Amino acid sequence: MTMKKNKTLVVLALLFIGIVVACVSWKLLIALAFVVALWYIVDMGEEKFFAFVKEAFVDIFTYGKEKIKEAAQNDVEQELEIHDVTVDKNEDGTFALSVFTERGKLTLEPRSFDIIPKELQKGRKVIYREVYTWVGAKIQKSVTLTAIGKDKEERLFRVQTEK
Repeated sequence: MTMKKNKTLVVLALLFIGIVVACVSWKLLIALAFVVALWYIVDMGEEKFFAFVKEAFVDIFTYGKEKIKEAAQNDVEQELEIHDVTVDKNEDGTFALSVFTERGKLTLEPRSFDIIPKELQKGRKVIYREVYTWVGAKIQKSVTLTAIGKDKEERLFRVQTEK
């Protein structure tokens, strides 16, 4: 019966701490974290506590590395041929180039020029890249077209993606 009572008291204490945490400033939260850490050190012993903290950090970083690798597995790189290019004027005075390839219509991010770059003319080859990265807790996708100019330099064009 006492074990059940102890669990109930721990749950009530955690609920109370949760309510306090939701209502207080960050300074009090830091002080509370130090109190909890000291309590764990006294309860578990210094060696066990630091081993626990080290294991927690290893678990967190391992999880992060796995998620980064998981996001990178979705990366795409493909060579495409340009079938057609259109230029549309935006309201802000910039121009949006749309490139038609095997993947369909790819609209580039707006630019201030109104001519089609030589690297993006009909019949040219471009490299299509989708790169997935973790930003915060979300996976972010960036799409680019890379074209090789006459001077053998790569020209990078960002493709608009839906948000």
